Order: sequence, then structure tokens, then C-alpha cells
Amino acid sequence: MTQRLYLNDPAPAKATVNVLSCQPDPSSGFRIILEATPFHPQGGGQPSDTGYLRHPEGPIATVRHVIQDESQTVVHLTDVALPLGAAEASVCMPQRLWHAQLHSAGHLIAHLLSAQGWQPVKAHHWPGECRITLSPTGDHLPVPAVVEVQAWCDQAINSDTPVVQHLDANGLRQVAMGPWPAFPCGGTHVTSLQQLLGLEVQAIKMKKGRLQVSYQVPPTSPEAYGVA
Repeated sequence: MTQRLYLNDPAPAKATVNVLSCQPDPSSGFRIILEATPFHPQGGGQPSDTGYLRHPEGPIATVRHVIQDESQTVVHLTDVALPLGAAEASVCMPQRLWHAQLHSAGHLIAHLLSAQGWQPVKAHHWPGECRITLSPTGDHLPVPAVVEVQAWCDQAINSDTPVVQHLDANGLRQVAMGPWPAFPCGGTHVTSLQQLLGLEVQAIKMKKGRLQVSYQVPPTSPEAYGVA
């Protein structure tokens, strides 16, 4: 199983890594496996990181996509091969930080609607496609209006509440957001709700007995997170 450096707080933008395997892939170029990786794989409703792997003697592999296989190993799909051994990994931070904003925004909306009796059951945190699906926990729950949910989000964001990550007694990563209960999550997140400024609740509708909330967050520059 790959050690996941992106679960650290803060998640690193760069890391010295060890290439364990590099095999041809008929559809993507090459499949590279690292002993430890700073790249978040696609999963949990979040797109994968992208970036570069650089060998000390010169070859640079573009990390086009990152997945997790059946054995929980993280696989990096690249354009060129790399020799086994040491390499430098660099994550595309503007993309990483935007994905973190979208993921955290989805959790914020889920928390706010849980307080109104709606239980989150599905999430999709992709740019341009963000939505949360929730089921009612009781009969005849009122469907909240877009302006209501937007106001709740704005109030939470303006509170500048920290988003805190920690490992529980079982070694599972928990993410705590404001006054709401911590939740297990393997995705990347912002460090403060203030970093969700500009969150827009775009639409709310009922579909097959479930509430579906669409939203978007404009990307923030890495400098806003203190990342060069």
C-alpha cells in the first residue's frame, strides 16, 4: 500500500519520492508506482492531482492522472518512463487548491443541510459539475430555497472558522469543520472556511425523492493559502 503524503497537514506541494515500479500502459503511456506519494488519486468525488516527476539525471514525467487500484496502491499515469529509485515530485498547486475548495464547499453545504434534516448520500466535487445529493430523514421536509442555503453558506464562510485535520485512534483521518461533527475523509481540504469566499449555490431541485444541490467556487491563487 502506498504511503499517502497528501494526508499530512499541510499536504506537501513537493516531495522526494522513491520509484518502485514503471511499466508501459497501452492507454496512457506509463504506470509509475511510488513508495510514498504527494499526489491525491481520483476518488471520493474528487478529481486527481496532476504534476511532474523529475529524475535527478534529467528525465521529467508529466503526471497526467492518478488512480488507486484494487490493492489500495496509488498509480501515477505518465507520458514518459522513469528509472527506479529517487525522484522529485511536484504537485500542480493551483489545481490542488481549487479541488480542495470544491471538496470543502461540498462538505459545508452537507453540514448545513444535515441540520435541516437532509442526510448527504452522494457528492461530486468536480469543477463545473459540483453537486451534493441528500435524502430526507423525515416526512414532508421543506425544500430549502437557493437564497436560504446561500445565506447559511455566507454566514459560515464569514466566520473564518478553521478546518482542522487529525488522525483518530484507529489511524483514520478526520476533518473537523466549525461546530459540526468531524467526518472521515481522504480528500484534500482548505484550512479555513474563509478560503471558500465566492461559493455560489447555483440550483436546488428534487430528483427521485432526493435533494440535489449544485454549487461552484471560483479558484483562489496559491498565494492566498500561503503557498509560493
